[in-house]
Amino acid sequence: MFKMVKKSMAMAWPLVGSRLLVALTNFFSMWLVASQGSLYLAAAALIFVMQTAITVVMSSVLFAISPIVGRAFGSQDYQKVGSVTQQGWFISIWLTLPTIVVLWFSKDILIQFGQVPALAQIVGDYFHVTVWGIIPMFFFSTNQMVMAGVGQQRLAFAASLVAAATLVVVAYPLTHGHFGLPALGIIGVAVGMSASMWAGFLFSLIYSFRLKNFEKFEFFRWRLKSSWGYLKQILMIGWPISMQVGSELFAWFTVTLLIGWLGDQALEARQIVSQFNILVIIPVMGLAQASSILIGQASGAKQYHLVKRLGFTHITMGAVLMFVVLIIYCSIPQTLIRVFLNPLDSQNALVAHWAVILFVLSGIMLIFDTMRNIVMGSLRGLYDSRYPMMISVIMIWLIGLPLGYHLAFSEGLGVVGFAISDMVGALCAALILVWRWHMRVNILMAKADLSDATAK
Repeated sequence: MFKMVKKSMAMAWPLVGSRLLVALTNFFSMWLVASQGSLYLAAAALIFVMQTAITVVMSSVLFAISPIVGRAFGSQDYQKVGSVTQQGWFISIWLTLPTIVVLWFSKDILIQFGQVPALAQIVGDYFHVTVWGIIPMFFFSTNQMVMAGVGQQRLAFAASLVAAATLVVVAYPLTHGHFGLPALGIIGVAVGMSASMWAGFLFSLIYSFRLKNFEKFEFFRWRLKSSWGYLKQILMIGWPISMQVGSELFAWFTVTLLIGWLGDQALEARQIVSQFNILVIIPVMGLAQASSILIGQASGAKQYHLVKRLGFTHITMGAVLMFVVLIIYCSIPQTLIRVFLNPLDSQNALVAHWAVILFVLSGIMLIFDTMRNIVMGSLRGLYDSRYPMMISVIMIWLIGLPLGYHLAFSEGLGVVGFAISDMVGALCAALILVWRWHMRVNILMAKADLSDATAK
């Protein structure tokens, strides 16, 4: 058990670090935008929502690359690793086109949705520069997925570190005009974001040429036409992931709008807890990706008993981590609330009261949601992504949202009603997906045992 945890942590921490760096770079860039004034602070919120929604949904198709590469690497099919990588680059080109179109016309889109023209202009100016970083962004994502799949997750973290450092070095002086450079304001932030994507991509590409461990994959030997089957495989596994991520983001946006109907104080309480939940989810996503890769590698090597142990080890690690989070949420909620506002101020009394309740309910929900996310990652390692997607969509849209609306408005529970519905939806999804995982692994082990018995 200890060796399994150690192996999982060795895979997970660089992946967690990479995701944390992405979150920090987004925070830093939005802070720079907001530093330009109150109007820019409002624009930063729009930029963050649009940037996160379209780039995360589009790039989530590429999440399929890690388990596919991991399985090929585990079975020592190194030519498949190279072929899948080339197809990932090909998909990246096609993902770039619609992304650039949406971001380029972001100003017009926002105006059509009733946003203030001055805000829409700021957002449009920002994206007119950052679109030049979209092409390397998708290529960079592909390279990171491949690196993690072949056990070079530390190199993926190093590439993320280079990208983050480039953003700071370029964006900060260009925004404020330091070191004799022109003060470009928000355009300086956009230049820094584009430069960071190019830096991360070029770093990962150069190492693909130079590392001896990568020579056997022959990334740059042309065989795109002979490997269209791998393109289909990536898309077949990747599109349900993209649908699931898009569905969850849209549901999050919808719930936020509904809570807005309950008033500013309900929205503030939800936002306080959500900000901490976002930080907590980062290591969970790293564990889920690590589980996907390690299970893919073990499955490729036909070590199905190891597959089962890896899956339940990651589920246990995630549950223990979230149990610690629950204890923190329950024991020091006032301290957490104080990060955003003074809970002792009479004007904040209702917000603080709701936030305390939401922390408890969110802590319980996170245990189940973590199990759901890790099991989904484990199932991706077995190329099973459609079933988890369908379960997530059903639980969110057919159970979670209607139940939350009923509890919040019909039963008068307000924002607490949505927290209860989140918890119920996460519990149901976790139970169903754990059962799915148990059944899939048992079938694999039964086939392996039968094969061994036949061979004897």
